[in-house]
Amino acid sequence: MTVISNIDISVADFSSFEIRTGFESTNSEDNLIPIKTSLYGNYPNPFNPETTIEYSLKESGNICLEIYNIRGQKVNTLFNEFRKAGYHSVIWSGKDINDNPVSSGIYFYKLNVNDKTESIKKCLLLK
Repeated sequence: MTVISNIDISVADFSSFEIRTGFESTNSEDNLIPIKTSLYGNYPNPFNPETTIEYSLKESGNICLEIYNIRGQKVNTLFNEFRKAGYHSVIWSGKDINDNPVSSGIYFYKLNVNDKTESIKKCLLLK
């Protein structure tokens, strides 16, 4: 039996950091499946013109990642589709649903798993 363990450290929200652990596999050829579903801090943050958003899924399911402005208005849906369990990332180009650049400011990105809000994080677009 082979066990693979990794530690990934990232800085988010200027004043906090997180350590992701718990990557396990019983065989080195298996894909790594996280022990929980998580939405991680985007990078870079602040960003201009684009940022990468990472998330992990404990189980496969219907996944939706949406962007909201500070007023709570939906700006964009980055995807709404079936995704397999594992580690994923998506790039937000700082544009709205009509492909227009959004203004500088604070935005929130929300991860929904099977129509349930899993997590919400914030990011800052500076022009």
